[in-house]
Amino acid sequence: MAWEGRNRGFALVVVIVVVLLVTFLASRLLMQVRFESRAAHNLRERQRARFLAEAGASLALFRILDRPVDDALGDPESPFILGREYEAVLPAGKIRYYALSETGKIGLNSGDLTLLREYLYFLGLEEDRVGVIIDSLLDWRDADNLHRLNGAEEDYYQGLAEPYEPRNGPLGDPGEFFLVRGTEGLEERIDPGAVFTVHNKTGKLNVNSLAPGLEDFVSGGDMEKKKLLHDMRKAAPFLNTALLTQAMGVDRFAAIRMHLSFSTGGNPYYTLVGYGEPARAGGEGGAARRTGAGVRVLIRRGGPAGYHCLGWEEIAYETGA
Repeated sequence: MAWEGRNRGFALVVVIVVVLLVTFLASRLLMQVRFESRAAHNLRERQRARFLAEAGASLALFRILDRPVDDALGDPESPFILGREYEAVLPAGKIRYYALSETGKIGLNSGDLTLLREYLYFLGLEEDRVGVIIDSLLDWRDADNLHRLNGAEEDYYQGLAEPYEPRNGPLGDPGEFFLVRGTEGLEERIDPGAVFTVHNKTGKLNVNSLAPGLEDFVSGGDMEKKKLLHDMRKAAPFLNTALLTQAMGVDRFAAIRMHLSFSTGGNPYYTLVGYGEPARAGGEGGAARRTGAGVRVLIRRGGPAGYHCLGWEEIAYETGA
């Protein structure tokens, strides 16, 4: 009887261990299923956000080319204003988009780099470092090996831990700016595609197609003036000297007036930006949304199709203002 009692006790222990093991494995399986389900859901959300963002960039393209669009996606009777953000709400989520001429960005290939100098000062860089960047950029663009007082030529770049050659010609892409001597560490502070261009050689900023990332600079870092400028750009089809003075104040306008233009055409290069915000499952298009996605496209107007796509990149999502 004692032997049978011990066997029953041992069997009970085995049963308990097996139950615990099965419970543990079941819980792990359940967690794995939940994890994979969540991962699949997040992937679908990211894909939906990207598709919506691409749709936004396409809408901006159609509006620039004066192609017809659905009334729900943009009023075909109203003029399309460069630099103004538009939106459309769909069952799948919300689309926001805008387009601007490259004249609304700081030109890295312009003959006069005074505007770039002022922007670097605005970021808080010391005068010596700004001098290094400007001279080095000029050396990067010229074809000789004679470096300016604060500049750099091939011998400097070949002496780096990871050497490379300067272009010795106009920059081909805004991101190339970070290869120039003196720009180290600025990658964390500047989105080159948002504020720089290689397709504006005027040395000025077109305030009627101003890149949103430069509103703070134009306003001199004054948040009230920035908001007023932003609201005025949304309300008025085109800004002029009087309106801009009202938004910026007399002193700030006088300080930056020489760097501004009010042109509305003449440059075939445009940036298209689209943002997509997927709606929550079961919600309306205007319901709360998860983090979205963004795309930025560079085009040149012209050709049989009406445009040439020169660049396409995914960008960080930004909430609407």
